[in-house]
Amino acid sequence: MEPRNPKLHPTNTHPRFATELYVADSKLMTKEHVTQMNDSTNHIDFVSRYPANFSNKLESKTITKAYARGNGWSLDVLVSQDACSYRGMGFTQEVFGASLRLVVLESSSLRESAVRAYEKQRLELNPLVVKLCAQVFKNLSDAQFTCEQFRKNASARLFGFVFDIVSLSHEVWPAGRRGKDTVPQIRYTYQIKVLQINCNTTVYEEFMAQET
Repeated sequence: MEPRNPKLHPTNTHPRFATELYVADSKLMTKEHVTQMNDSTNHIDFVSRYPANFSNKLESKTITKAYARGNGWSLDVLVSQDACSYRGMGFTQEVFGASLRLVVLESSSLRESAVRAYEKQRLELNPLVVKLCAQVFKNLSDAQFTCEQFRKNASARLFGFVFDIVSLSHEVWPAGRRGKDTVPQIRYTYQIKVLQINCNTTVYEEFMAQET
């Protein structure tokens, strides 16, 4: 569909504009075109996918809104095709002064792919946890800092962790011959133990919403 620009369309009175539904390329989803196509005197019915940067990230906000409702998916927009099915949730919202119907569609095949991606990340986390637990720290503060940095790791963001930092004591004897009054110094080192790995529910839901 061509942009409905007055320079390209000096008149938009063709009867087809009033009776047909047009599929608009997402590149047409701009303030100017949405306003023109919803003008009361020259209205054009159209359907399009709005891009990620459209109207202050309306896409991600609408997806988040749909998943926040949880069980609000409507059967009247459920479509099945071959092995893949779709469920949807619709909203009516004013955008650039025009009332638009916003529909979030979830693909069953994409959801399955997202679940597999999540499980893959969980498996890839195992060697990182082993490496983390193998480190030995001279200071407790260093071990605590490493725990916090591990939580922020991109590979770990989908998960929540329960850490325990254990201290290990070591006897360090002075060099040379030991006399009867010679006593060792007690020094401590620290190691991180991962007691539990859970799903970070909030991040997981955001991940599934964006991937499906």
